[in-house]
Amino acid sequence: IAVAKGEMPLSAAEVIGSVSELWLMTQSYQSEEILDKPVEDVMQTALPTIGAGEPIDRAAELLEHAPALLVLEGGRPRTIVSRTDLLGFLSPHDERT
Repeated sequence: IAVAKGEMPLSAAEVIGSVSELWLMTQSYQSEEILDKPVEDVMQTALPTIGAGEPIDRAAELLEHAPALLVLEGGRPRTIVSRTDLLGFLSPHDERT
């Protein structure tokens, strides 16, 4: 999840970090006190960004080094794409479903 400071609508410059479920779970097993801290105190670095019009192979390349990407459109955050999202998009779809 991207963490931002600012009023909606946000600009890309207002995205200051990220928080992942796996990281929070790992940290909470080590110390439950982390769950009482502000998000700003426990966030990780911001997700890499990619433009909405960039090719899928560029997203795949970036996802080799990051769990997710922040997709920008017109300089504003649009959505987040994860490795799982990309794999689902690239996997063959059963025409019966």
